[in-house]
Amino acid sequence: MSTAQVPTLASARWSLSTIVLAPRGEKIAPSSAERTGLLNWARRTGFDSVEVSGAWVDVYAQSNFERRALASEIADSGLAVSGVNLDRVLDRSGDSAVLERGRFSNVLQVAEDLKAPLISISFSAKLGPVILRAADFDERAIAAIAVEAKRLARAAAGSGIQLSFEVRDDG
Repeated sequence: MSTAQVPTLASARWSLSTIVLAPRGEKIAPSSAERTGLLNWARRTGFDSVEVSGAWVDVYAQSNFERRALASEIADSGLAVSGVNLDRVLDRSGDSAVLERGRFSNVLQVAEDLKAPLISISFSAKLGPVILRAADFDERAIAAIAVEAKRLARAAAGSGIQLSFEVRDDG
C-alpha cells in the first residue's frame, strides 16, 4: 500500500497501542517479519494507526535512520503512527523516584523521526516490589519532573507535537 493511502491521525478511528504486546514491565524485540505480520493483521482487522511503545520496539536505542525505517514499515502496512508511548519514566531512588532523563530527553526526537503527532508520557515508576504513585513522590522529585515536563512542552510546541501526561500507573 502506498503512503498516500495511509490514514491521517485526524481520520483514524482505532489505534493499536503496542505497549499491550509486551509482558507487564518487560520489553520485547520483534523481528522485522513479526512486526510486519502484526502491522498487516492490525490493518486487516480495522486499526487505522499504531501507538509505538519502547517496550515493543526499543525506539530509544535506535538510530534516526532505524526509526525512520520503522515509520516507513508502519506506513507501508497502511497504518499511521498515532503517537509514541513513553511508559514508566521514573526510576526508584529510595522511597521516592527520579526522572529517567535518557529516554525522556530523547522522546521528542523519537516522535519526530516516527512522524508521531502525540507523545504519551506515564510518570509511573518502573515495576518492582513496590509501585510508586504520584502521591509517593517528594516535593524535590515533583519539582524536577515539572521542570523537565515544561522543557519538553516548549520544545514540542515548536514541532507541533502534542503531549499527554499520565501521573499514576494505569491512570
